[in-house]
Amino acid sequence: MVPRLFVSFLLPLLAAASSVAQTQPADAIAGQWRSDAQFVIKDASQPTPAYFWVGNVDAHISPTGRIQIRSGNGCSATGLLAPLGATGKYRGAINLTRCSEKLLNRSYNLDAASVAGTLKLSATTKEIVGGKVRAMFDVSTTLARR
Repeated sequence: MVPRLFVSFLLPLLAAASSVAQTQPADAIAGQWRSDAQFVIKDASQPTPAYFWVGNVDAHISPTGRIQIRSGNGCSATGLLAPLGATGKYRGAINLTRCSEKLLNRSYNLDAASVAGTLKLSATTKEIVGGKVRAMFDVSTTLARR
């Protein structure tokens, strides 16, 4: 039999412990972000970009790592980031849709790094035809919290 005094002491401690929030993978970068981004398409056979756009982007990252991005060129992106240990770096993938430049609508590898209160994002992919890189696609930004 457990003494009543011990039970009355232990129950509040157990309740407090169970109400502690669980840490989520992207807690450190969760929230609303905004900045300018650069969207580039480079044709491997040409010295200058086939497409170049710079403009504002808004991003939302959930504590679980889900990312949503909207940009002024019409692009919408959704994806997922996962931490690379306790380094402040994240890796994942995003899918761009609704871009005014239709060639941008595709899946990208996404790298992110939390640096001095900012969030650096770099999304890249390649179009490979016949075993050779035909075009390279890059979206990059350094975001600040809104």
